[in-house]
Formats: sequence, structure tokens, C-alpha cells
Amino acid sequence: MSGLTLIERLADKQLIEQMSAGEKGLAALQVTGIGMGITFAVLILLWALITIMAKVVGSAEEKKKSISTSK
Repeated sequence: MSGLTLIERLADKQLIEQMSAGEKGLAALQVTGIGMGITFAVLILLWALITIMAKVVGSAEEKKKSISTSK
């Protein structure tokens, strides 16, 4: 059983009961870190997509303005 990682041991109720409080705390920190990492990665991806979309929309609006002022 020692070959399993802490997170893998969380998947089995019997193994959780055999874990010490320190192991449970460390596993909880690992799960928290993974969750926060995924959350920040998605937020950075959304920020990048919004920035790209703003540039595309801004350039399209400038083209419309330049076309309407040249007429």
C-alpha cells in the first residue's frame, strides 16, 4: 500500500481510515494546491482570450470608423 500516493489513498474509504492526521492534512493540502492551480490556469486562459477578443473587436471598430469618415 505504500506505493500509492496520498491522493490515490483518498479514493478508498478504508485507506482513509488508516491514514494518520498528518497524512490526511498533507493530502488535503495537495488537493487544495491542485484545485487552485487548475483555477488560476483557467483564469489566465480566460484573461488571454478576453484580451485577444478586445483587440479584434477594437480593430474592427476602427476599420468601421475609418470607412465611415472617408466617405
